[in-house]
Formats: sequence, C-alpha cells, structure tokens
Amino acid sequence: MNQEEAGRLARELKIDITQVVREEWEVKLLALLFEQPLGNRLYFKGGTALRLVYGSPRFSEDLDFTATQPITQKMFTAFIESVAASYPQTRVSDLKAKFYTLLAEFKISESFLPSNFSMKIEVSTRRQRYQPTLALVNSPTTNMQVLARVERLEDVYQEKQVALGSRRKPRDLFDLWYIAQQLRRPLPVDLPKLPRREIRQELLRYLPASFAPVVAQLEKTYGA
Repeated sequence: MNQEEAGRLARELKIDITQVVREEWEVKLLALLFEQPLGNRLYFKGGTALRLVYGSPRFSEDLDFTATQPITQKMFTAFIESVAASYPQTRVSDLKAKFYTLLAEFKISESFLPSNFSMKIEVSTRRQRYQPTLALVNSPTTNMQVLARVERLEDVYQEKQVALGSRRKPRDLFDLWYIAQQLRRPLPVDLPKLPRREIRQELLRYLPASFAPVVAQLEKTYGA
C-alpha cells in the first residue's frame, strides 16, 4: 500500500492512517502464518478476529491465537524469524515465552508514516475450551483473503466478558456491545464501570468518527 492509497482509505474509513496500514500488515502476517504448518495448530481469536472475520468497526493492534496442539518455543521462533526474513520493514523487538503464553512483538516501518508502530503476536498454550470454525479473513485495506480457523462469535463473547472483568479495558466493553448486536441480545447492565475519560479516549482512537454516539452511550451507561 502506498501513501496515496492509505490516505484515501483513512478518509473513507474515518480513521487514522496508521490504523489502516497496521490492518494491512495484520492480514499479511495472518496469510504467512496460515500458509505454514504452525497455522494448523492455532485458531485466531480476540478483537482483531472480531474485526477481520466478524465485521466489527473497531480497529485493533494485536494478533491473538490459541494453540489446539502442542507448540514449542522453537516452532514459534521459526515463524517469527520467517516474518522478519519475508518483510524487511519488520524488526523483532521482543520474543519470549511466559507462563502459558508465547509472545512476540514487531516494530514495523513505512516510509510515509511519521513513526514506526508495534504489533504483538500472542499464542495461548493453555488447554483450549472452544471448538473453532473455518472462516475468511477480510479487510478493506487489501484484496488478500485468508482462510483461517477462528473462534466462534459466541465464544468470543464469553472470553470478552472474562477479559473485561480482569483487565477493564474500554475496547472489551465495545466488543461486547458489538457482539450483543450481532447475536441480538441485550448487553448486561451489571458490567464493570470504567472511567469515563478512558472510555472516550480509547474508543475514539480505534473507531471511525461515525461511532461517536455509541461511545457516548457506553460512557453514559458504563462510565464511572
């Protein structure tokens, strides 16, 4: 993607240009992953899956997965190194195993952006609770499509409730709102309260400007 294309998409989607470029890179990395044997041992989940598979308007920063078969740190490291070898714009800034998680972070550069941006890849190696489904990954930032195993929407809903209770991030609140719309069910009113300012600042960063009324309603209902 060049600067002109990225700028046009940013205007059309009413989002910051870095979010547009980041999303193209998310699809690139997903395509590379699911072409490799490692991809057969994972399913895609979380907020980025919610956007790229289930159509959420919220842009996201990380790629999250759950392992369905044993994965060693050596296997994960080999994939991360293949990304760096395939794309010179990427640099590995972090790579480690902690508890039941394999984690990597890339710094990605594009000549027309004012600064580099980071992207994390996390794989949970805990015993899986859910059965994934096959789905296509799509994005308006690229014509590329990826066939991937993905967490089912009902299961994302369950995980997002747990995530909101533990880390209390406004992005999880919005994701629950979005999934509730898709599943045609009311959003629980007894969800944790979050600081109003945090709701407004975080969600307006990751959502198109047209969703400002939704952000205001969430702030009113769940803000503290």
